Amino acid sequence: MLPSSCSWKRKSNAMSGPEIVKSWPSEGIRRIETESLFGNVHLRGHESNKIRVEVSVRRSGWQFWIASHNSQTVLDNFNIHLEQQGEVLLIKAFPKNGMINWLRFISVHFRILVPQNRALETTIRLEAGNIRLEDCLGKHQVSTGAGMLRLERLKGEVDGRTSAGSIDIRHCKANITAQTSAGTIEARDSEGTITLTTSAGTIEMYSLVGNIYATSSAGTIEARDIDGILKVSTSAGTIEVRDMKGSLGASTNLGTIEAEIVAPGEFLHLESQAGNIDVQMPVSKGMDLHISGTVVRAPRFEHFEGIFERNRIEGKVKEGGIAVHIRANAGNVRIGSSRSGTFRSINKTLKDHTFTLPPGFFHLDLKGVLLAFGICLMLTYGVSSIMYFSIELTHNNALSDIYLGVVIGNVINAVTALALVFAFTKYLAHHIRHNWVKYLVLNVLAFVFSILGQLLLILVYWQYIEIGDSNENTLSLSFLYMFIPCFVTSIYFFFWQRSQQITRKISEQEFQLVSLEKLKTRAELDALQARINPHFLYNSLNSIAGLVHEDADKAERMTLLLSRLFRFTIGTKDQHFNTVEHELDIVRTYLDIEQVRFGNRLTYNLEVEEGLSQVKIPVFLLQPIVENAIKHGISKISGDGRIEVKITRSNNRIVLSIHDNGPAFQENFFTGYGLQSIQDKIKLLYGEQATFDIQNNDYKQVIIQLPC
Repeated sequence: MLPSSCSWKRKSNAMSGPEIVKSWPSEGIRRIETESLFGNVHLRGHESNKIRVEVSVRRSGWQFWIASHNSQTVLDNFNIHLEQQGEVLLIKAFPKNGMINWLRFISVHFRILVPQNRALETTIRLEAGNIRLEDCLGKHQVSTGAGMLRLERLKGEVDGRTSAGSIDIRHCKANITAQTSAGTIEARDSEGTITLTTSAGTIEMYSLVGNIYATSSAGTIEARDIDGILKVSTSAGTIEVRDMKGSLGASTNLGTIEAEIVAPGEFLHLESQAGNIDVQMPVSKGMDLHISGTVVRAPRFEHFEGIFERNRIEGKVKEGGIAVHIRANAGNVRIGSSRSGTFRSINKTLKDHTFTLPPGFFHLDLKGVLLAFGICLMLTYGVSSIMYFSIELTHNNALSDIYLGVVIGNVINAVTALALVFAFTKYLAHHIRHNWVKYLVLNVLAFVFSILGQLLLILVYWQYIEIGDSNENTLSLSFLYMFIPCFVTSIYFFFWQRSQQITRKISEQEFQLVSLEKLKTRAELDALQARINPHFLYNSLNSIAGLVHEDADKAERMTLLLSRLFRFTIGTKDQHFNTVEHELDIVRTYLDIEQVRFGNRLTYNLEVEEGLSQVKIPVFLLQPIVENAIKHGISKISGDGRIEVKITRSNNRIVLSIHDNGPAFQENFFTGYGLQSIQDKIKLLYGEQATFDIQNNDYKQVIIQLPC
């Protein structure tokens, strides 16, 4: 039953226009749900205060030329529902005979017009079709299995997903999450919090403002004119960033990083596992430098204090400022002070370069040539023989029976060779030590079974066929025919051995790669551990230095506590996991040090759910977060400060929460070096099974969830 306030119009003209047009007043509708199997959806804002739905059908492919052009006939193949249920408008289309309509290339398309200035919630789900959102306001959740997503001039929130299509974002002011499994993503002239993810494609970003996050598993990432915070990562591609204004974090496993920073933000964090890093940025600003690589090339910074070596730079420029962390594990690092002509796009380099193979790349020796010629000759002769005997069998003459016997004999020899090599490799080959003995035994068995097979053929077939007069030459040729299985089994066994050798080498290489990956992961964890330890020791020593002349007793107590804390670092040097109880001892010692400095201004509480004290968690997981809470929270307030650490269990996961009553995080807050190290560590140890969240509401806290 349609509401009295809605209008309905059905068209029966040509299939190029909409077949159904229907409209509702927008005041009573809060949400629009659209669902279809095959077809496109276009959601567009217009100036009217009504919601208008236009339904059209399309037919393409071979049936288009022979089927009727009556749109009503095509429309009758679908169950189409356009109805309002309370505050929800339902738009659904499903074929009555799904597979048949799919083979007929019939699809239903929706064009939905909504008020431009009215915030609506929309949900669109398609199995196959494109989705386009344009000039809309509100919260949109869209997904398609095989189609493209296009987002234009949107405001609000968008969550878009496609399995086998590309994503195009333009002129939006919204918080957008876009994900595709097998497509590229392009985002232009937009602002907001934008998260882009693709598994097998590239990501291109131009003129974006806000917090931008981009991840690609097997593609490159290119960014131009970004203003705000940009965090990008790719597993098997390069990263290129130009005209960056703000904070940048970039990581890649198998590629290079090129970054051009026009106006640096609060941090610059770049990491490449197997490539070079090239950075152009102003070097006259205050910076905290942590740079390492096979070779590090950088200009001499003014007012620099620290270590400046061939493979690393550690120190401060102008007493510190921008947090700069650059690490190339198997590559070089180059830092330039201005834009230069040597800063080139890796894509342009690949396009402009002509690759040539070295001389003698395709080298063939005499043995290889003869072997290849023999194989080609046997294949050619064998195929020719098969064609000849197959044609002759169709002729009804005196030789047809003889040719049929020859074909049966070849089939018996082929089956004998196949079965013999299979049984020999499975049961006998590994018991024989010398290779020449293997071939000898295999040939003897092949000859014996060949004779048995031919004797069986004589008894069953040849004794009933009149061949004519035979002579000694014919008998000798027949005897020679018995050696064919020996020849075939030898070739088959030879290639089987070669394949086993190749498989063994591949397996050994895979094992070596796995071992190297484990060693690399362990090295990265050791590096993270080494980075964390000097970090808090440096801050603690500064605190002691500040108390030496003010309160000697407090300085002595802090020194003893620091000594205990240093023993913790030595005791965990060669391990990556600790019990919860041990980690809390580290946190308690650190907080006792800070309590000496802050006095009654700092209190803390450590809570552990019963049964979790002996659960293993990554070593030095909690201390950097607590240190961050002191630095960015407690030290910023004049009143009493409080830190709470709670460890609980929820849904087979251990939850670690750290809260402080300091001021809320700033909008452009970066987690900092210590917290970034924590994120890197849990990513290495747990992959996607662990989560790291920052809550910035009334109860500010950092939450880590780990699998039990």
